[in-house]
Amino acid sequence: MFIYQFVPSDTLVLIPSHLGKYKCLLLIERPVGEEFRHELSRLLVSSGCLFTMAWGLDCSLWDDSVDYANIEKFDYRGIPDDQVVMTTWHEEDTLEEVLRFAKVDAVVSYADEPLHNLLVLDFVKENRAELIEAAYNRII
Repeated sequence: MFIYQFVPSDTLVLIPSHLGKYKCLLLIERPVGEEFRHELSRLLVSSGCLFTMAWGLDCSLWDDSVDYANIEKFDYRGIPDDQVVMTTWHEEDTLEEVLRFAKVDAVVSYADEPLHNLLVLDFVKENRAELIEAAYNRII
């Protein structure tokens, strides 16, 4: 399942509860505040996200933020294997390359169940849902 959310400002993001365990692709093409980044990272970790891919502005900061949120969730102790959130950042990739990575290469399984659900959070000034979904669907 592919779900796109346009995030034009640093305001509350609602994660659909029916996603279960899922992957999240963060497309960052506008500045995002540090507090909002940390708050959203905690939300991703607590809502079942098990693989986060960040692309665009400050993508390595997002990678770190999600890692810290995952560590924080378990009071800085060991994280159970089935709740480790994989993180990657893609500062050198094109948009097409990161979409391909999200669809084809980011294959993660927990308890022999692959993560098929993808949530795309798009931090831009104008909604581009049709463009992103069409580019994603063209990938074989």
